[in-house]
Amino acid sequence: MPPTRPLKVFLCHASADKPAVRRLHDALRAEDWIDPWLDEEKLSFGQHWTTVIEDTLDAADVVLIFLSRNSVHKEGFVQRELNYAWELSLEKPRDVIFLIPFRLDDCEVPRFLRSRQWGDYFGGKEENTYQILLRSLKQRYHQKMTLEAEEQEQRNASQKAEREKIELEVWEKLAREKAKREKVELETKEKSTREKAERDAAEKAKREKVDQEAAENAKREKVVLEAKEKLALEKAERDAVEKAKREKIVLEASEKLARENAEREALAKAAREKTEREAKNKLAREKAKRITKPEPEKQLGTKLPSWGIGLIAFAALAVMVWGLSALPASPEPTQTPSATQTLFVEPATATKIQVPATSTATIIPTPTLGIGSIMNSEKDGATLVYVPEGEFLMGSKDTDSPSYDDEKPQHSVTLDAFWIDQTEVTNAMYAICVLDDECDQPSSISSSTRNSYFGNSEFDGYPVINVSWEDAKTYCLWADRRLPTEAEWEKAARGTDARIYPWGNDTPNSTLLLNYNQNVGDTTAVGNYQSGASLYGAYDMAGNVWEWVNDWYNETYYQDTISSNPLGPDSGQYRVLRGGSWSNNNDDVRSANRYWSDPAYTDDYVIGFRCSRSP
Repeated sequence: MPPTRPLKVFLCHASADKPAVRRLHDALRAEDWIDPWLDEEKLSFGQHWTTVIEDTLDAADVVLIFLSRNSVHKEGFVQRELNYAWELSLEKPRDVIFLIPFRLDDCEVPRFLRSRQWGDYFGGKEENTYQILLRSLKQRYHQKMTLEAEEQEQRNASQKAEREKIELEVWEKLAREKAKREKVELETKEKSTREKAERDAAEKAKREKVDQEAAENAKREKVVLEAKEKLALEKAERDAVEKAKREKIVLEASEKLARENAEREALAKAAREKTEREAKNKLAREKAKRITKPEPEKQLGTKLPSWGIGLIAFAALAVMVWGLSALPASPEPTQTPSATQTLFVEPATATKIQVPATSTATIIPTPTLGIGSIMNSEKDGATLVYVPEGEFLMGSKDTDSPSYDDEKPQHSVTLDAFWIDQTEVTNAMYAICVLDDECDQPSSISSSTRNSYFGNSEFDGYPVINVSWEDAKTYCLWADRRLPTEAEWEKAARGTDARIYPWGNDTPNSTLLLNYNQNVGDTTAVGNYQSGASLYGAYDMAGNVWEWVNDWYNETYYQDTISSNPLGPDSGQYRVLRGGSWSNNNDDVRSANRYWSDPAYTDDYVIGFRCSRSP
């Protein structure tokens, strides 16, 4: 049987026999299939002897007991080792080689070991005894490896049976759910048929009623039209009479204003002449008295020139004419508009503009899409986040550490707006597609540490794994979406400021991200690390599982890439993977890191996907 691990041999000896034991230890260690344990080689400073040696004896395949006059009758730790090894040998079958006595001189073999064949490693017998020892160890090695292989086969058979049982239960569960859903769909269809028949009958009755009402309305409209025509004729006659009255009133008002204007100008002229005469007389009196006084200040008068009076008169006349024209032409009732009257305009864009009578406009815009906008898929219940159109930096610079050649050069890319799943596609979401007979079941229902994963309700909210690129593409088409391009994935992860990780440039820690191998060891529930979300609100874009994207992989693609909405190379051997998984380190979960795999490959615990769509 091919070796799977070295044979563990414990060397039990007294400290005085160390030189001889050391020579045999070195010889055994030279055999690549033996792992001899010697205390001065294996014990570390500060370890507890008793605990370490007892644990080592428990794990040993063979215990080699070195007997000499120094150890046989010596009290102390070596006797404790001998007694503990003897107790362990009593638990072994009689045909198992476990305790091998090995004399280093002509000492007496203890009574409890005389039932075991021993070897003499002295007096010129060393080489022959060593060869016999190797033969005995090989026999024990064969026994041990055969036993472990049988035990492993039993474990494998048990695990296989358990997996087959779980798979059968999953399929039975899926079949029951499918039958139940088909029953519900049939009942729904029958109900819809009945409701449609009832609606059709109601619509027919409604149409007949509408036709009858239309005929009656036509009759009424004819009567109304004749009445309107009569009223219009009467109104035209009244308007002509009213117009003649208004023109007469305006003429009379104009003549009256002209007369009043002439009278006001004559009075104003007389007042000015009187004021001038009084001022001249006052100056003459003051001169005559020879009294020196400062010249009186000129007062600001309220005198209005004649053209100003005419302007006022014209304005009054205009107001009077306007008031007369605003009078109703007939005694029909009128409505007085409110001082706070508002006009509402609703254009095709549904943007509502409110214009009050005071001419102050308040614009109430319809909410627009942007960062933070979300939508929900009716097909699988997925939540999608919105990534606005615009430019971002894709790839890594030479100065970034670390950075790889297939990430260079860093270049500017412009993308149209798009939606992307907030989380990776889950087991529960993928199971809906399987039940619809659109998607194949994952190649395995297990995960790295769980025999029952897909189909187990405990892990419904965990990412689906063991799916190929074709499986991911089929699912996204079924869900009315598509796989994101490599450029879309990177922008959704790192935003427009070239972040190293989705949340920024800080390395992963217990606050930002825990889902990689040194902390988890398997998948985690999607969206479990919300503090590690990207700028647009997408979760798990660093870690959990690698994600398929649409592009073919080409190591030198960035050297000649398209700057607007790139779709990747036209062909290739591998498809691109992004984001890293729970089994990766900090370097692999960078947003710019690229990886690749065979698109038909399914047997992988660390690969999943998410979908996107154009708005």
